[in-house]
Amino acid sequence: MATVDDLQRAWHGKSRWTKPTDDLACAIFAFTHVVSIMFYTIQGTTKMAVEGGHVQRPPWLDVSVHAFNTLTAWADLITSDRRTFSRTSERLSSVLVVVYLSYLMLCRHMNGRFPYPILNALSYPWGFSALILAGLCIFVLAFRAGKVMNRRLRHINLSIRITERVEHVSSGSSDSECEADSGSGVWRRRRQYLQLGLTRSRRSVAAKQ
Repeated sequence: MATVDDLQRAWHGKSRWTKPTDDLACAIFAFTHVVSIMFYTIQGTTKMAVEGGHVQRPPWLDVSVHAFNTLTAWADLITSDRRTFSRTSERLSSVLVVVYLSYLMLCRHMNGRFPYPILNALSYPWGFSALILAGLCIFVLAFRAGKVMNRRLRHINLSIRITERVEHVSSGSSDSECEADSGSGVWRRRRQYLQLGLTRSRRSVAAKQ
């Protein structure tokens, strides 16, 4: 979806996929952290009891499923300037959690066991509830961390753009461009406005840090 969104924006200047791509990317961001952190923590402490240590898998499978997803989420957050972590994405992330928990309970109801050995090894409902609560804490913290980091990245990107614009203005444009702005007074006010915007942006970032 992100690729389609970028292509449409490049070809047509706008895209109808921007909002749904943003909401889905932000919602999945936290979910990928739960998968990675929970998998490697449980795997390291229970001798690969997450999905069954007796199952032989290709060496690349665990990394691609349980590590690359989080790396991809961070790469998307850092490289994209259209992530918002909006209320819609927050509600969507809650829906994903409910759906996944419902899937686990449905598996237990239909098959008599959970799809993961670690859940079957824990006491029910207390051990199961404790593990789920830990996953929910990771989920909430990851979403908040992504939201804070996204806000800082947006301020940095804004500062860079304003700096580039100020440098462009400071380097000087042609006389005809200056005349088109109805004299040096207008040109001077534009330059002051850009410098003021850069100063405010830097102060905002410094205050939040």
